[in-house]
Amino acid sequence: MKYFIYCIMLLLPYSVTGQNNYDTFLKQDHPTPNNYLKSIFKQKDIVVFCERDHPETTQYDFFYGLVSQNWFIENVGTIIIEVATQSIQKELDDYLINGNNTLLLSICRNNTHSPLWQKTNFHDFLKRIHTLNFSLKKEQRIRIIGADIPFNWSNIKNKTDLANFKNSSVYLNRDESMSTFIIDWYKKAPKIKNKALVIMNYRHSYGNLYSTSAQNSYTPNCYRFIRIALPEISTNVFLNRFTYSKFLGLRKKHGKGKWDKSFLKNDNKPLGFALKDSPFGIDLFDDYPYLKTDLKWQDFFDHFIFYNPINEFINSFGVKNLVDDSFKSELTRRYRLFGNKLSDKKILKINTIKTY
Repeated sequence: MKYFIYCIMLLLPYSVTGQNNYDTFLKQDHPTPNNYLKSIFKQKDIVVFCERDHPETTQYDFFYGLVSQNWFIENVGTIIIEVATQSIQKELDDYLINGNNTLLLSICRNNTHSPLWQKTNFHDFLKRIHTLNFSLKKEQRIRIIGADIPFNWSNIKNKTDLANFKNSSVYLNRDESMSTFIIDWYKKAPKIKNKALVIMNYRHSYGNLYSTSAQNSYTPNCYRFIRIALPEISTNVFLNRFTYSKFLGLRKKHGKGKWDKSFLKNDNKPLGFALKDSPFGIDLFDDYPYLKTDLKWQDFFDHFIFYNPINEFINSFGVKNLVDDSFKSELTRRYRLFGNKLSDKKILKINTIKTY
């Protein structure tokens, strides 16, 4: 017992010192997220954000607060998202730019290659951008571009069609396909309108292969392909979140909880900073639990934004009237193609907004 206590006493100063490094760094003069990102967009054209869990809503409050700034409207004006396919672009433009108010639910029913995307924040974000846009001149309106691979439910007649899609090279190489689309958009865009905020979920926003010398494993991440093709004009940003444990799927805090302790000591002030050579940047990367790595956070991300603490995160599912009588038979068909059954109880759940 005495030996155990002695070991704890030896290790305690190192633990405290490590924690103090984060605390001291955060006490420095860091800009607000909006001001920090404004400075990034002055240097870079493509800024890729790591989206939190898809249904988390407060992140979209942050994104809206960012894109509704005058500097964003005047100097950027484009948002590229993972959660809409390239095939839905005409509807997105007709709704957000041209003002066809009847299209919102149709977009939410057909934006992905899953049977239905019932995350509340997607619907609400589009609606907020639509409202913002029609307070602006047409040439100022924000454009949202879907980057996910082309897909149209009208082309999926049976399970064979669905299987062929899932076995296609574009689906199997989805990250590379999305990155190619974004790169092509950038190269073709007029120079006065070639900046974009790109929102990619989780590992799609990573800037590096996830590997070690001992384990030849990797994930082909969308932003990594962008970074290779456009190294001078692209960068990526991690928005604070939690990760998961490998086996049980339990929430897990980064840096063994030290990061969130430091943000709390700093009164959870929203801020932004560069990861390179910061106490956070030189930590071992721990956002992706499925593979081990000896790489550091600064090897995966260039920048970090702290917006709000984990206990303020809100997940929300459901969209009012998303499944009505005109859409019920189509959604039933999609469920059957995936080997599932659509019940009235499930429809009620889809049509009811639930937060937790």
